[in-house]
Amino acid sequence: SDLYAVDDIYAVCQRLMDGGVTINRPPRDGHMAFVRSPDGISVELLQDGHLEPAEPWASMPNTGVWLHDARSRQGPRAER
Repeated sequence: SDLYAVDDIYAVCQRLMDGGVTINRPPRDGHMAFVRSPDGISVELLQDGHLEPAEPWASMPNTGVWLHDARSRQGPRAER
């Protein structure tokens, strides 16, 4: 998965939703969200700084699967 720090996680998620991107794990806490890119890559968004929880995000349910599920399908990693 890819990780991006953003200045306003709510604005970024709204722009992505407006563009047709599914928000798999909304930023209910104002801190973290997961989306899946059009080519199937799990993308984690982290708020740079602090935002208070806000609606509609705080009440929005998860949709589909994100990072945890993608990792579980990769199988065990080789020990070094």
